[in-house]
Amino acid sequence: MLVGLANWMRGKRVQDAVDGTFRVISVTPFTLDQGQVRLHISGVLSAPDVPATAVQVKRTLDQNAPWPRADAEYPARIDRERPDKYVVDWPDMQNPLAQETQVKAHAEQVARAIRLGLDPSIVPPPDTRPIGMRELIAQGRDVKLGNQPLVDGSIPDNATEAEPIYANGIIATATITGIDFLTVDPRVLKPIPGGAIAHVVLDVHRADGTSYQVLSRFGFKNAARVAQLGRVGAEVPVRIDPADDRRVILDGPAIPY
Repeated sequence: MLVGLANWMRGKRVQDAVDGTFRVISVTPFTLDQGQVRLHISGVLSAPDVPATAVQVKRTLDQNAPWPRADAEYPARIDRERPDKYVVDWPDMQNPLAQETQVKAHAEQVARAIRLGLDPSIVPPPDTRPIGMRELIAQGRDVKLGNQPLVDGSIPDNATEAEPIYANGIIATATITGIDFLTVDPRVLKPIPGGAIAHVVLDVHRADGTSYQVLSRFGFKNAARVAQLGRVGAEVPVRIDPADDRRVILDGPAIPY
């Protein structure tokens, strides 16, 4: 507990943090009472534009807990101006709430893949890296806004990124073969009530007669569009990014209602 507190306090002193690594050089154990061991861990901090810095970290662990080993590397946040100010993200330092949230998010993505009619193996392995509360809050905000990754781990286009596709995208049609509506903050769907956001599986039909499958995110701006287009089997107008045919958006301006 004290080690966790010390690690947290050291991290609070990091003012201009940059992501880097802590490479273990050597580990010297000192046995303590009550089945614990005190480790003096010598290592090197490094990060882009930050000079490599030798430091020693002290950790107290149960004797049966796994120890860091020489040449192992761990994520670290390092003060850009003062490399002696840092915090190492040890695997066992994962915030329990963050760990639980990541496990639940992975389970939801597996369930979503099944609802979309896809093989669950398409879902990337769960994210096991240590994350802080700030990133955890950002992930929760993305879920409320409907901005979470697609089930294959790809990031759907936001409104700004979609604008060039509206303007220059290849006109095509698609058949919705799988759809899963997201639970989002109602304020995201204003000002017109009855709209929705969904992850979809599409069979995209090119003008040359060929077809291919793709994942995308659709926003239905009103209840009429949800009723007419928000279902398996619906034929929808789409635009394809000329530079990347995996980027397919609903061609909203082509829909008369």
